[in-house]
Amino acid sequence: MKRGVATIDRIMGQKIRFVRTSKNITLENMSMNLGMSPQQLWKYETGRNKISVSLLFDISNELGISPSNFFDSTDYSYNKCVGLTKNEREALCNLAKTIVKNRIKLTA
Repeated sequence: MKRGVATIDRIMGQKIRFVRTSKNITLENMSMNLGMSPQQLWKYETGRNKISVSLLFDISNELGISPSNFFDSTDYSYNKCVGLTKNEREALCNLAKTIVKNRIKLTA
């Protein structure tokens, strides 16, 4: 029996995108470093394609985090973002990016 895309596929993709954008890594740069097209990475991030365990390890390495972070809802405060709308999540992500940029400027 062929299984369609499950909720977990979408959640994993959302977490990957959340971490990637929080670290100011572009879709193009990350996909290039993973050896795939930006369209393919986008399909993983949107849950349209399933992520294999080996790819999850590669993505984790590229993001500089442990693969277990994707299974712990407390990391990156993702659990607080799940109930938000897409626009609210994007606004929160942009706010986090601004905070990180300003912190980097202050410590430089």
